[in-house]
Amino acid sequence: MREGPHGSDCTGWGSDDRRLPPAVLRYLAEGEVRSLQQIIQGVTDVLQLDDHVVAQKISSGQGRLENRACSSFYRAGLLERERRSWYWITEDGRAVADRGLTEYSEQDLLEWPTWRSCLARTPVCSGAVRRRWRVPRNSRGAPMPSMATRVCG
Repeated sequence: MREGPHGSDCTGWGSDDRRLPPAVLRYLAEGEVRSLQQIIQGVTDVLQLDDHVVAQKISSGQGRLENRACSSFYRAGLLERERRSWYWITEDGRAVADRGLTEYSEQDLLEWPTWRSCLARTPVCSGAVRRRWRVPRNSRGAPMPSMATRVCG
């Protein structure tokens, strides 16, 4: 795997980032609506993340954990939100949480049709995420997201 702007994982999800999704789902598994800040604090405590990991920023200045914690899960249908930055777990999210996983990557999200559909059509998803995934097209030019493959850099 080659080194990229987000570390050695070309998906942009480093080892802490792959541990983040299951921790988010476990934290929200009780079904309560929680703010993004509550989620970050709870997950930081559960994963016992170092201060330097929590303090990391992406190029926009947003905290890396804040950027990674919920947005993909929301677009995949594993989380729902009441209003900006207030999330709760869906039945699909609970199904993933019940698996007891220790890691869950963006590639793993491809099992959810809403995520594959998002990659194929949504401008938000077609930005950062689509650059990391090549979504092949059929003979008529329609996207075939179930066949997505990882593209490094």
